[in-house]
Amino acid sequence: MGVVKKMDEVELDEMDMAVDTYIQWLVGPLDGEEKIGLRRFVIKAGGYIPKHVHKEVYHIQFALKGRYIVGIGDKEYNVEKGSVIYIKPGEPHWYRNPYNEDAEFLCVIPLDVEYESRLLEESRT
Repeated sequence: MGVVKKMDEVELDEMDMAVDTYIQWLVGPLDGEEKIGLRRFVIKAGGYIPKHVHKEVYHIQFALKGRYIVGIGDKEYNVEKGSVIYIKPGEPHWYRNPYNEDAEFLCVIPLDVEYESRLLEESRT
């Protein structure tokens, strides 16, 4: 059976490997979904997610609010509300928010592959 819920009913958790960044599982295993997950990220002003890679996981993302920078491979891109991002499996990527406002984005990932994150740089906590 499908699920309908409000975003504010879902816990917003601090990310372990990131700084001033939060993750919210909007749709996933707790909802009975086994193939795809929908997550919401909040990167606070000055926050970042260090460079990392997932061997088998793609990301499809949609920027909801604010501005931030995403790095993919060896390039950085300025992202703003309404931007769409696709990150292929095996592509190193990172995020940083050097701006004075919080940034938010949605991220769709597969759940039917091994989800392993390998850090390529240390977190600057």
